[in-house]
Amino acid sequence: MLIQVLETYAKEIEVLKEKVRSMILAAAGSNQVEKMRLIDAIQRLVAFESGTFNKLKDSSGKFKPAVATDPRGMLALYEASQLRVKGEDILDEAFEFTATHLESFELSLNPNLANQVKHALYQQLRKGAPRIEARHFISVYEDDESKNESLLKLAKLDFNFLQLLHKKELCEVSRWWKDLDFVSKLPYARDRIVECYIWAVGVYFEPRYSLARIMFAKTIAMLSVIDDTYDAYGTIEELQIFTDAVERWDISAINRLPEYMKPLYRALLRVYEEFEEEMTKQGKSYATYYAREDVQLLVRICLGPFYGRGQIATGIECYMKEHDVSKEEAMSEFKRRAEDAWKDLNKELMKPTSVSEHLLMRIMNLARFIDVTYSHSEDGYTHSVKILKAHILGLLVNPIDV
Repeated sequence: MLIQVLETYAKEIEVLKEKVRSMILAAAGSNQVEKMRLIDAIQRLVAFESGTFNKLKDSSGKFKPAVATDPRGMLALYEASQLRVKGEDILDEAFEFTATHLESFELSLNPNLANQVKHALYQQLRKGAPRIEARHFISVYEDDESKNESLLKLAKLDFNFLQLLHKKELCEVSRWWKDLDFVSKLPYARDRIVECYIWAVGVYFEPRYSLARIMFAKTIAMLSVIDDTYDAYGTIEELQIFTDAVERWDISAINRLPEYMKPLYRALLRVYEEFEEEMTKQGKSYATYYAREDVQLLVRICLGPFYGRGQIATGIECYMKEHDVSKEEAMSEFKRRAEDAWKDLNKELMKPTSVSEHLLMRIMNLARFIDVTYSHSEDGYTHSVKILKAHILGLLVNPIDV
């Protein structure tokens, strides 16, 4: 049944793609306004000259008053300014200017535009997960009086097609998790397999990355249980033995482990054996070695002086103690560093490079999903009902009416 539905979707999607392709070609000969919209979209997706923003400023270096009277233009400028990099102060100014004015606009806009502004201020487009943003924009575009019906239908069918693939994979990952029976064997660990899978969708949503999504979800699930073991349950002596066993990466090391750790260690080795088998089929068996090294690095980090003793020091707490500052000051500094990191990421992604763009986008998408999960001072993974539940329902449960 699922295969038939997917085939039906695929055929209709191809027909609509041809319609949209013709529409795009026709737009090439349209008026200057339409051309400028197309150019603007391309620049926002790839790169742009920051000097463009200087044209919006007056002789005193302030943004022209007229800029602040156009909500749609202000929203476009706000989203474009999110591609800022270090050293381009004009983009920082544009970001602050537009954010402030959009907040003042919100109550006076029509419902559709107000919805766009509210969402844009809550979740920056540049930092948003592609599938989450696609789901939101489909609902916005549907209420747009100037919408193109063929384009809208294509977007809906494409979304539902992908959702069916993702549901199928989630069933497979969930069966694997259920068979491990960690819920009863390791009751202290967070039961978050659906959240782990949606992280995978956030990083690799395209159809061709099915194996990558499954492997990524299983990896996150295993690391989550390991983190909980170090963070909230194991004694320092038990954790030292577990760390040594992971460093050895040999099933014979299981004999030295406490009973409750044995299922975890056995599952860890087994899942990476499965990964190696899959990678060997693709001629990339070496990749598993590097992945295993990262797990070994993680357990060494987890075995720090604060783990296993009931007093886990967060990065904020360490910074407060080291620099003798308040929690608010420490959080402000961390946010500033996070913004600087995004600027670095923007700059690097704009540079010519021999590294595959497809690989770079996985890094970008991971950074995006971290922002979605942990922004607004919330731990959306641990307390998933607050943050991730709505996204899980939207991406994995509820299809879009076509």
